[in-house]
Amino acid sequence: MSSKRLTEQQIATATRLRALGWSYARIADNIGCHPDSLRRHCDTAFKEKPSRAERAPTPFRRSFATQHSATREAIEARLAEIPEDTRDLTGRLMGDPLPGRRAIDRRGA
Repeated sequence: MSSKRLTEQQIATATRLRALGWSYARIADNIGCHPDSLRRHCDTAFKEKPSRAERAPTPFRRSFATQHSATREAIEARLAEIPEDTRDLTGRLMGDPLPGRRAIDRRGA
């Protein structure tokens, strides 16, 4: 594949072959360029990915605490509800639920 710009003759050839039903990949193999280069020149509906400068900036992401306006005391109270982790190493590695959080433990509640 070449990194040079396509010539007018290559674009005309690609347009004719495309009208005959050839795929962009097949034409690109014959011309020696990338299929997206052909698509950019032959297909008017094909849009290039906008450059970083043209893209709209992403909105600022607030931290979890700011977003949910949770107080330190509320967070500590929620963390205190989590039971102590008494699983063995195998249980931790295999992803077993915490004690008191299994479905069978909740059935009695």
